[in-house]
Amino acid sequence: MMIFERLICIGLTCLLLLAGGARAVEPTSVPEAPHGPFNTEVDKAIRRAMDFLRTRQNADGSWTKEPNITISDRLHPPANAHPDPDGGRTGLVTLALLSAGEDRSSPIIVKALEFLQKQKARMTYSRSMRAAVLSMIGASKREALRADVRALIEMGFGEGPNAGLYTYGLPTEAGTTWVGERPDLSNSQYAALGVWYATGAGVPVSRDYWKRIEGAWQGMQNADGGWPYLAGKESTASMTAAGLTVMFITQDFIRVQDALMLGKPYENKHIDAGLAWLEKNFSIAYNAGKDSPVKPKETKAAWGKWRGVPHDVGTTFFVHYMLYGYERVGEASGLTRFGEHVWFDQGARFLIETQSDKGSWWGSGGEFEDTAFGLLFLARGRDPVPLQKLQSPGRWNNRPRDASRMIQWLRQQIERHVNWQVVNIDQPLEDLQEAPVLYAASNEPLVLDDAQTEKLRQYLLQGGLLLTAQEGGSKEFANSVVALAAKMFPGYAFRNLPADHFLLKGNFQVKDLESDVQALSNGVRELIVLLPNGDLPARWHSPAAAVQASRESPCLIVGNLIPYSNGRSNPKYKGEHEVVTKDLSLEPERRVNVARIKIGANWNPEPYAWDRLATLLWNDQKVDVRLAEIVPGGDVGFGNRVKLAHLTATDPIELSLQQDKALRDFIRGGGTLLVDVAGGSRDTGNALENILQRAFIGELIKPIPIDHPLYTGAGFGGKKITEVTYRRWADEHLPRTRLPRLLGIFVDGRLGVIFSKEDLTFGLTGAETDGVIGYSPESAVDLMRNAVLFAGFANPAKN
Repeated sequence: MMIFERLICIGLTCLLLLAGGARAVEPTSVPEAPHGPFNTEVDKAIRRAMDFLRTRQNADGSWTKEPNITISDRLHPPANAHPDPDGGRTGLVTLALLSAGEDRSSPIIVKALEFLQKQKARMTYSRSMRAAVLSMIGASKREALRADVRALIEMGFGEGPNAGLYTYGLPTEAGTTWVGERPDLSNSQYAALGVWYATGAGVPVSRDYWKRIEGAWQGMQNADGGWPYLAGKESTASMTAAGLTVMFITQDFIRVQDALMLGKPYENKHIDAGLAWLEKNFSIAYNAGKDSPVKPKETKAAWGKWRGVPHDVGTTFFVHYMLYGYERVGEASGLTRFGEHVWFDQGARFLIETQSDKGSWWGSGGEFEDTAFGLLFLARGRDPVPLQKLQSPGRWNNRPRDASRMIQWLRQQIERHVNWQVVNIDQPLEDLQEAPVLYAASNEPLVLDDAQTEKLRQYLLQGGLLLTAQEGGSKEFANSVVALAAKMFPGYAFRNLPADHFLLKGNFQVKDLESDVQALSNGVRELIVLLPNGDLPARWHSPAAAVQASRESPCLIVGNLIPYSNGRSNPKYKGEHEVVTKDLSLEPERRVNVARIKIGANWNPEPYAWDRLATLLWNDQKVDVRLAEIVPGGDVGFGNRVKLAHLTATDPIELSLQQDKALRDFIRGGGTLLVDVAGGSRDTGNALENILQRAFIGELIKPIPIDHPLYTGAGFGGKKITEVTYRRWADEHLPRTRLPRLLGIFVDGRLGVIFSKEDLTFGLTGAETDGVIGYSPESAVDLMRNAVLFAGFANPAKN
């Protein structure tokens, strides 16, 4: 079972907050992004950090303090003041490795667990870290986890002015330098988070506990909206991130019902003030509110000289801890930006630039701690985002935790950590494309201007899916979705989904949904799903939604819809969605004219398909593909202008005798006709085959040999294709093979017709949506690319 959210700080680094007063800061520059694809660089940094931590584990399974002398050695209390000095550090590193994908049965994790379970864990840090790790291990450690939760609850101040807060250990314990009556927010967030992790693993915790925690953190919030380490001190970015995350936790447990009434928008003034503080004071290379001013030109140089050497710099406290705090806030809130600041992109670039030659990071804390924080930031921040909530004009967030609950429930089903996000309709299209599903719900009409409507339409055309749900008892929102769909896709209409549709009977049998399930399809896939009644967002918003048994959960349809949107494959990491843009700096070396044949009512179900293929050919082969829309028999000079003509359909079509003749004349004049079944309907495939047989009486439709130039790519700069891959739906409905199934009609000794009963058109979009009998996006592009180049440059008519 995967745990929902992580936020960790280690004790020895937090003690640094006691040294020196907070000072004003100036903005600094963020290191430039490294050369090469961003995601590749992130993946490389993660792997290097994991290797560094793996190779530094002690024989007993622990990670102990480094032998180098650092600023933390001078400020940290003597080791003999701590009953378990290495428990917190080892727990943090173990959590980081697990979060980055280390198998929990690997020798590294097994040894670490053995060490952690031997610790007395009398410190708040050590106990909470162990609880976090045990929460990720599974049912075998459930009793040990329950014991840690009981201890964590008892270690807090239960009454008086400090109720709900924590110090380093039991507040009644004396005789050591690390125990006292003065609570701090670092220990306090640790304890709350350790308990919270356990709730995600099924350990029950009373509502009264969360009320104490919420009241304590509300009381510690400064007037400027931020949070300090100690009461009365200045706000810092690291502790404000901690405060926000704890506020989101307590909101989930005790404030969630505030959003069920739709009389007014839901508000949380403590969270709003904290987010405003982060937006105003956002920083990457320094901990705002704590560090001394750093001049922009000196920031990169100061961090750069740290590569591979111990660091003793007192002006950059807790940068790595702060960055991971940003990730916690981002995951808890769903925000991809703090104001205009894209926290993950900026933080990841900084970490990539400053990673040491060993694969570690090392700022003002220990090398193991800072490396763990950096690894947690990158690994958790780039986790897949299967669903985003759409921020649009009006009442878009009546139930602020509905999307979060869906994703929490989904994590338990797939045993993999995935995230959710909020995306504003006015953000770039690329931001919308970070998730295959966009979710919108309201009790008021969804009203978008023309630019916003077109952006949403492009998102859907490029493979996205919109999930919409009516809130409350009216029909205003549902009616507005129907009207908006008619504006974007005037040729299509909503229908009630049949009971055997994948969204209702895929991974889960959807029952008692309390709403109709309607969908708008382009004949290939669902574009919009509408739940027009039943107020499902209210049920998703409930804490019970995240933990209900699968057969009872209101999230069942989400458990079908998410796999449907990604073809039941593993969700892609954040940022892996390929956004294809035309490189206008290139000069084309070749040109080919392609006709889109307009026959039938749904001749162009995927308008983005050919645009994307044309862009790929421009960028990769320097081929200028000129597209035209043509009605055969109605356009003079059809054969003279075009080398390749493409016909697709989702339903059976009919050709007139004039259209039959026009296509025959086009092929005998040197053109190539490409026909495919968009979506892969068997009935449509048989109908198109009959049309081709009628048009070319006496010519056989037969498989194209694998050694044909169409596959070898010889003579026209194509790709050699020896095998292909199919969508999962195709493998389940067709005999399995890795060979292409393209059929051909040879006219006058040359390949005049390329025919595919399996979908090629939708594959060109790059989207993974399930329910399509066709080639994978990669193979569809390879086959269609070769078809364009073959028709344009290697398939002349015989004289």
